[in-house]
Amino acid sequence: EKVYRALVQLDALHTQRVGFYRAWDKAFKIYLDEYKTESTLAVYQEAVRKVTVGFVEVSQSIRNIIQQMEELALDTDSSNYTREIPLPDIVDMMRQLQELEKNKLKTTTELQSGKLELQATLHAFDQATLEKKAALSAAALELAHTHAHSHSHAHAHTPHQHTEALNKAQEEFDEERDAERAVVEQRGEQPLRKLTHTTHTLISSINNLLDELRSERYALTPTTTTPTTTHT
Repeated sequence: EKVYRALVQLDALHTQRVGFYRAWDKAFKIYLDEYKTESTLAVYQEAVRKVTVGFVEVSQSIRNIIQQMEELALDTDSSNYTREIPLPDIVDMMRQLQELEKNKLKTTTELQSGKLELQATLHAFDQATLEKKAALSAAALELAHTHAHSHSHAHAHTPHQHTEALNKAQEEFDEERDAERAVVEQRGEQPLRKLTHTTHTLISSINNLLDELRSERYALTPTTTTPTTTHT
């Protein structure tokens, strides 16, 4: 019964942790989409504060459960409390779960920081290219104005020709800009893809551990009702 209650509590705490992650991710996506406005920054910071407090509380509660199971495992009669997995193995799996969650939190933080850094880089690139394009247009207009005054009417370029030349220069500029931006974006996304892969691997490992623990929990369930499960 003690093991069963501990596994029920563990599952409930995991569900809470999943909820914290979802709230955190939602606030981050809003913050990222609207690019650091004051209002979304406030929402994001509040979400981070709540999530941090929540994670600490959940981790502490799970550590308390692990300690209880460690004490129970010292009892020579405690082997009767499990059905499929020896109690020391359950304790080890709980420790593994905590370590995986610690790594997942670290990787998630790094992934969010990386996304913000890439967004800032692209934003700076876009701002710089806008200024360059504006300078290009101004230079082209100045050149057209100079030509109009330095040539005779018979040899001067028409406004239409100047417009065509300006449009062509802007098109070439846009093509070069898009190519450069793609390189910058690709370079920034490479480490993000690795972090995303690492996060998915951690989540898979967490869910596999939880499924094993739930299997033991179901075996110890005093009723025939199968409890609801929540994956990361």
